[in-house]
Amino acid sequence: MIKFFSRLPLRALYAFSSFLYLLAFYVVRHRHQVIRGQLEKVFPDASDAERERIHKRFLKNPLQLGVAAARGHVAIGLPRRRRVQALA
Repeated sequence: MIKFFSRLPLRALYAFSSFLYLLAFYVVRHRHQVIRGQLEKVFPDASDAERERIHKRFLKNPLQLGVAAARGHVAIGLPRRRRVQALA
């Protein structure tokens, strides 16, 4: 499955990660109350809008890292000549 995703263009992978983010934030509400409670403790002076922005980034960043890791998986198997171009 990772091999399939690693061969997709980056634009498609980031679109897929955005879809997963929407599911996690709006549908599944993955650990929503726990994260909100922790953000209120850590950032008591921040506004609700600022804490929501931090919450959204907290969910989106790992998904984008997963996309980058899946994309890097295919680069490991490629021969060196396809990954590195000599400038001479």
